[in-house]
Amino acid sequence: MTVRRVTSTTATLAWLTGTGGVAQVEYATTSNYAAFTLLKVFAFPAQEMVLTGLRPLTDYHFRVKAWDGGGALGASGDFTFTTAPAGPAVLMGDQTMQPQQVRVAGGQAAAYQYIAGFSGQASVIRLFVDSGTTAPVIRVGLYADQDGSPGAILTQGSVPGLSVGWASIAVPPVSLVQSQRYWIVVLSPLGNVNLRDSSVGGSSLLSSQTTLAAFPATWVSGTVAARAPLSAYVQQMSPAITLLGPTDDSTVGGSVPLSAVVDDDAPIARLQFFVDGLPVGAPITAPPFATTWDTAGANPNLPHLVTARATDMLGRSGAAGMVSVQVDNGPAISNVQIGRGLTASSLRITWSTDVLADGQVEFGPTTAYGSTTPTNPRLDWSHETQLTALAPGTTYHYRVRSRDANGAAAVSADGTFFTPEP
Repeated sequence: MTVRRVTSTTATLAWLTGTGGVAQVEYATTSNYAAFTLLKVFAFPAQEMVLTGLRPLTDYHFRVKAWDGGGALGASGDFTFTTAPAGPAVLMGDQTMQPQQVRVAGGQAAAYQYIAGFSGQASVIRLFVDSGTTAPVIRVGLYADQDGSPGAILTQGSVPGLSVGWASIAVPPVSLVQSQRYWIVVLSPLGNVNLRDSSVGGSSLLSSQTTLAAFPATWVSGTVAARAPLSAYVQQMSPAITLLGPTDDSTVGGSVPLSAVVDDDAPIARLQFFVDGLPVGAPITAPPFATTWDTAGANPNLPHLVTARATDMLGRSGAAGMVSVQVDNGPAISNVQIGRGLTASSLRITWSTDVLADGQVEFGPTTAYGSTTPTNPRLDWSHETQLTALAPGTTYHYRVRSRDANGAAAVSADGTFFTPEP
C-alpha cells in the first residue's frame, strides 16, 4: 500500500493485488471509516484510486476492500496519511543557520537526507550560500530515496552562486509525501560552493563522480558522513497546482479529461490548462478545475506536454508540473477498396493502415449497418475481409474498423456497393 500523492484536498492511493478485480477505499478521520469511494473495476494487479473533498492538514485513516471474480472479499489493514497545508508551507528541511561551513568541490555533488514533515507540492528550494563561494552557478535538486541513497531525480533548478545569503531556487513542481525520505542535492559544475551544515545529526553523501556538469541520473556514492542537516529547505508556494489527470507517460485519445486541484490560502481568480503551450478551453474561475482536450489532429509521433497555470485573488501565480502524454487515436486507414470477385452473395474488401492493426468490417442495408465480420486478430498493415451470405440485387453500406496494438480504434468513412442479380 502506497500513498503516492497528497494535496490539501486529495490523496492518490496505490496498491497491488493478486486476485482482487473490483475495489473501493473506505476512509475517515478515524478507523470507523464513515466515507467510501464507489466500486471500481481494475484489469491489472497494480491499482490506484484518488480520494477527493478532503480537509487540509487533517489526519485520515483508510483501508482497501477488494472482491475477486468469485465474489470473495478481502480487506487491507488500516493505514493513515495527513493532507497537505493550504497555502505556503515548509515541507522539508532546515531553516536555521547551521554552525559549520562545508565546501563542495567543483564537479562534485553533495546529498543530504531528509524526512518530509508535510505533504504538498514542492516548488521552491531555499539554500544558504556561504562566503568564499567561487562557483558562478549552483544547481540544486531533489531526489527520491532508494535504499538509503539518492534514487530517481524528481526536480531541479539553478541559481547564481556568488551572492552570500539565502538563495531561492524555483523548481518544476513535484509532489512530496509526509514521512517519506528524500535527498536535497547540491552541485557546483565549476568552482567551489560553500554551504552551512551541522557536523552531526543526519546522513549525507558525496558523489563519487568528480567531474559532473549536471545531476547524474544514477547516483554513485562516495564519502558517507553524518554532516546534516544542511541549511536548506523545500517550500510549497501559493498557488500550488497538482494535475490529477491525465497521468504522466500515459497514452490518451479522443476527448481527454483534464483536471487539477489547487492548494492556496486565497480564492483562485483563474486557472488555465495548456497543452504544448497552447490554452485548452476557457479560463476557469471556480472549482472544480476541469476541462476536455480534443486530441483530434494531435501528432501521434511526438509527446505532448500538459500543464495548468493559476492566479489567486492576491495576484500570486503558479504552475503545475508538466505531464507528458502520447496521443493514439487509432491507425490511419487508407485505400479502402472492393476487391475482385464480387458475386451476388459475396465480395472481398481490402484496406491499409499506417501501423500494425487488426481488421473488421461493418455492413448492412443502411448506415446503421447491423452486421459485422469476425475480427481478424492478426496485426498487419494490409487487410482483407470476405463478406458472405449477401442478398442479391441489394445496395449495402459498409465501413472498415482497425485497432492498433494499444487498442485504439479507427473507422473509415461510409462506402456502398451493389450486389448483382444471380
